Formats: sequence, structure tokens, C-alpha cells
Amino acid sequence: MSRAHVLVALVFSGAFAALCCAGQSSGGSETAVLAFAGTCSYAGFPGTNDFPAVRGFIRSDGVHEAAFRVAVVGGRGGVSGSDIKESHGTPLGSPNLLASAGKIGTNAWAYKRHDGADIVTYIDPNGHIHERGSGDTDFNTCCGINAPIAGSQDVVGYVRSDAKSGLVYRSSTNHVIEVTSNFSSSPPWLVQDLTTIANATVTAKGNPFPYVRADGKTTIVYRGSDDHIHELANEGPNGWFDNDLHVLAQETVLTATDPSGFLRSDGTQSVQFVGTTEYLQQFRVTAGHWVSDALPVVSQFSVRTVRPSGYVGPSGFNSIVYNLGGTLHQLTQSPAPGAPWTDEEVLGSNCVVPLSEPFGHMAPNNSASILFLGRPTTAGTVSRYELSRSGFGGGWTLTTF
Repeated sequence: MSRAHVLVALVFSGAFAALCCAGQSSGGSETAVLAFAGTCSYAGFPGTNDFPAVRGFIRSDGVHEAAFRVAVVGGRGGVSGSDIKESHGTPLGSPNLLASAGKIGTNAWAYKRHDGADIVTYIDPNGHIHERGSGDTDFNTCCGINAPIAGSQDVVGYVRSDAKSGLVYRSSTNHVIEVTSNFSSSPPWLVQDLTTIANATVTAKGNPFPYVRADGKTTIVYRGSDDHIHELANEGPNGWFDNDLHVLAQETVLTATDPSGFLRSDGTQSVQFVGTTEYLQQFRVTAGHWVSDALPVVSQFSVRTVRPSGYVGPSGFNSIVYNLGGTLHQLTQSPAPGAPWTDEEVLGSNCVVPLSEPFGHMAPNNSASILFLGRPTTAGTVSRYELSRSGFGGGWTLTTF
């Protein structure tokens, strides 16, 4: 039986006090209806500590699973190491140990590989990337793969448009690396230095993020050394190219976070980040061209410089989860053409401070799930939380696991 503890169900009737404004844009526009509620007093975001993110996916057997790293506390409260764990079920249950070798300051990732294997990826204390499935594979020492040492916090697994799996990360030399499955030959995974292959004019910062674009092209977005959002796109026979999305969208506001990207329900792609103006920014494609929107948010707080998370939620609603003033908000947009964005404070009256970046995704039974590490605003233990909601509309349920 799951030990997840249901804290409270939040009921949102939709009868918010609404503030209307237009999305600011340098190349396009999207309007929004903003809804804000909440009475909690939030402490400042603690950006100097180690607060690993929590990521989730639907396994090949249809079960919801979350993967994360947990600090192992040594003498006098110091961190002596960290474990890689997973929780699964609905609600998410008690954690299970996967590996005792996570690097402090890094995050775990979970995904379903192209061959149906359920995988958790992580980085060990030596900077080696690992894949944990039925066994544990070290991509630096195993099988002639020789993956470069990681410099990023994440190694992100995904399925490419050519039905191969890829693991994407930033190396210790600040190059974007993809390790691609090659199961029919040897070695079983092939290393590609995409910064070199694409003749990129910048190196990478932070954590690259892969996804498949609306036109079916395998794509990796990342924060460049120029603080522009860059896109490494696989053009098939023409190979990999590095595109500066800031230049293509004529955006002058630099990025303050890593980007994330997703395929919207209208068949176009979106890349999100927080700019140095503390606005939530979006690059999207319209009429075949990249445009930039400063997405409308509740104006009395600043958006925190934490990577936002975009996904398509229940009923095809485009959704972007972000940290606003020390609490979590979600922008949602109906798939109807020209629909406005609606801004919702998803934590409501639950006084919990998010400590990690949020991760929004679909869970089983047509449910939305937002995973994060947090703690109560007053006092209490740091815990992993899930906000879940079945379908679109209605209440969010907050649980800890």
C-alpha cells in the first residue's frame, strides 16, 4: 500500500478575480486572462543549497513513476553522499533505492526508451553518466562508449524522431553531447559532440533540453555562453545545425535560466525560459517564423529564475509551470485558435515553498502531475511533492512521498 500522504485537495471554482492584460511580444502576441489567489507569505528562494529536482513519466506498464536524488546526511548535518531513488503508483508511494552513487548537485531523469525499457539516468561523483534499467550501465567505462565527463546537472533521456534513444547533457568542456542508441552494432551507444559537429559559435551553459519539433526534427535547446537560447536541430542528411533563436525571433532580452521545449497541441513548438527582465518568455513558431512572447503573468511578483516546464495537459491544454514569487503557477491555454492564457496559482492555500524547479507532465488516467521538492513556509522537513488533477478544471490534490 502506498504511504503517500494526501495533504489537501484544492478546489478552484473558476470564480477568480480576473485581471486582463496582453502578452508583450517582439514578434507575435498572445493574450491572457490572469487568475491569482493565495494568502501565504513566502520566504526567499534559497538558491545556494542542493535541492534536486523530481522528474516523472508513465512506465511501459502504465504505472506512474518519479525519479530523484536524495542527499545522505553525514556527521554534523553535512552531506556525505547521495542516493538515486524512485517512487511509483497513484499516488506515488514509498521511495525505492536504485543506486548509491549520485553526484551531489545533480538531478535524476526518467523516461521510457524506444525499445520500451523503463530507464532512470543519473550522474555519478566522477561525472560519469549512467543508465539504470534492469541493470546499471556506466557510459564512461562500459562497452567502448567512452562518454565525456558531465558538467551539467542533468542527463536527459528521450526518444528521437528516428525512433532511437538519446541521452543529452553538457560536458565538462561545455559542449552539448548526445549519446545515441546503436543496439544493432558495436558499441551499443554512439557519442556525438554536437557543438563541434554543428560548428556552433558558442559553448553551452547549464542543462540542454531535447525534444522533437513539430516538423519531426530532433532538436536540443540550450543556454549559450552568449546568454541566448540556441537550438541544435538535426536536419537529416544535412546533419546538425546550431540556430540562435534570439536572433531568429529578434529578441533582445537575454535568458536568465535554462530553456525547456515541447510540442504544443496546435502542432507548433514552444521554447520557454525566464528572461533577465524576470518575465516568463516563450519562443514559438507562427507562419513558419520564430517569434517571441513575454507571457503574461500576475504582475505584482517577479518570476523566479528557475527553468519553467512546458507540457500538453488534459484535454489538449498547453501548460507551462513556473515559479512566481516563491510559489508555483501554471499558465494554461485551450487548444482553440487564438485562445488566451489563464494563470493559476496551483498551490493555493497550501503554504509550501518550492525549492527545486518544477516538472509538469501527464500522469495515468488523464491526469496532470507537477513534481517538485519543497518545504512548508513556517517550518518543517524538506519533502518531495506532487500536485495532481484529473482532467482539466476542478481541484488540485497535494501529496508528499
